[in-house]
Amino acid sequence: MEEIIHLILKIAATLIESGAEISRAEDSISHMCRAYGAVATNAFATTAHITVTVETPDGLYTQTKRPKHINNNFELLDRTNALVRRISTEAPSADEIRKAIAELPRRKYPFYVMALSQGIIASSFCLFFGSRSALEFLFAFLIGLALGFLGCVLERLEANALLKSFLLSFLASMLAFTVTRLGAIATPDHIIIGYIMNLIPGLGFTGAMRDLFVGDLFTGMVRILGALLLAVAIAVGFVLTMVLFGGVA
Repeated sequence: MEEIIHLILKIAATLIESGAEISRAEDSISHMCRAYGAVATNAFATTAHITVTVETPDGLYTQTKRPKHINNNFELLDRTNALVRRISTEAPSADEIRKAIAELPRRKYPFYVMALSQGIIASSFCLFFGSRSALEFLFAFLIGLALGFLGCVLERLEANALLKSFLLSFLASMLAFTVTRLGAIATPDHIIIGYIMNLIPGLGFTGAMRDLFVGDLFTGMVRILGALLLAVAIAVGFVLTMVLFGGVA
């Protein structure tokens, strides 16, 4: 039973790391443990820690697990949910569960695809927020592309999220101001806001509100704090550039 609980916690951690709400992870633990004869299950989870105590006819079992990097990977989340449903109804052996976990997709897009998508997003938002200049569109794309590559490098180095947001915001603003001072474009506003839309923690804030609405106040507040800190890091990067360049004009 200890091995089964260990694997169940591994699945619960994958759910949280993929963007699932905390209540879903806790319910999933209870459903899976019940499939293996658990009389009672007490699960407590946050984005940083999972603890479960399982009562069976053979005794009590308590284990903990720590989720690591939290991302919004909805494909992985969907496959993991399917595995939870299978375990809850079929109660497969530990070897089958281990094999199913190994087969869960952890696909990562190539770095050039991620960089290209950031360039497209930056240039698209540049137009969306009012730019009608072909040069602004082009520079927004090139800055988004270049910083997309840098973002991939920082992610592979497992850089701190706050440092990554600050650095990318600072460099994007710096490049936009530099191009403006060289006379290529009239104002850096549209380029900066176009790229910064890549950094806004919208999904993180949405996930925080979702946790609050279902009653997970602690996790919801932690996620809100994380999203606000990322927003502050982005703002500080932009403001620092303005200070160095003496304003927008």
